Amino acid sequence: MHDKNMWSNQVVMVTGVNGGIGGHAARQFKKLGAAVVGIDVNFDDKKQFVELELDLNRCDVSDWSMVKDVVGAVNQKYGRIDVLVNAAGLATPHLARNLPMDMWRKIIEVDLNGIYYMTMAVYNYMSAQKYGRIINISSVAGKRMTFNGCPAYTAAKAGIIGLTRHLAYEFAPEGINVNTICPGTVLTDLVRKNADAKIIKQRERNYPIGRVLTVDDIFRAIVFLAEPSASGICGISLDIDGGVQLGWEDSEDYFARKERMSEINERKL
Repeated sequence: MHDKNMWSNQVVMVTGVNGGIGGHAARQFKKLGAAVVGIDVNFDDKKQFVELELDLNRCDVSDWSMVKDVVGAVNQKYGRIDVLVNAAGLATPHLARNLPMDMWRKIIEVDLNGIYYMTMAVYNYMSAQKYGRIINISSVAGKRMTFNGCPAYTAAKAGIIGLTRHLAYEFAPEGINVNTICPGTVLTDLVRKNADAKIIKQRERNYPIGRVLTVDDIFRAIVFLAEPSASGICGISLDIDGGVQLGWEDSEDYFARKERMSEINERKL
């Protein structure tokens, strides 16, 4: 249970609200009573957000100039920014040998650079009010690798963990706590797009909890780190992975994985 009166005084920015984790986080924060600003490069279905009175802002997080303008306008409108949830991200099921260079750049620009740009855009406002909570969405792929094969996603998610440590060290004396959440497989539309039912079924066998994760599993961690009471938590990478990194069962070997990914890549090329 969370105190709605507490959240009624909070302004929360969430990137990637057109996606599973970001969209769910935005809706849940709004239900808690926060003023929620949703950021995405496009909105497939505005109705679901409009009904909740979310403040939607179109922004490409990989465009520094656009990010500065949008964040500045949000601060001017609300007079403060208390929480930033960096949930925007891209992924593609390509092995390194099949990954186009422009896709490598795009994933790094959105998944890693976008977090840095958004964070630096809110920094001055949070610093002025001596308070802020920044929660980055990384992945267990940043500690191991992505099961869907893309090296850019693995590299970006690992970069987020390192960036979080550095920014937490710099910003903590100013009342700004920066932390990262590392989810395991979350059953979002993006995962459904890049992984067929057979792959999901296999992943479930690797989870001690007997299932892959839900967006609500991740939101519970987000809201925990976003609360004022989480002032002692700084610079961590919190695994919400259902125990998958415990090695519950052996996953497919390299050769089986290579064959499977080759088949997926050939279908997409």
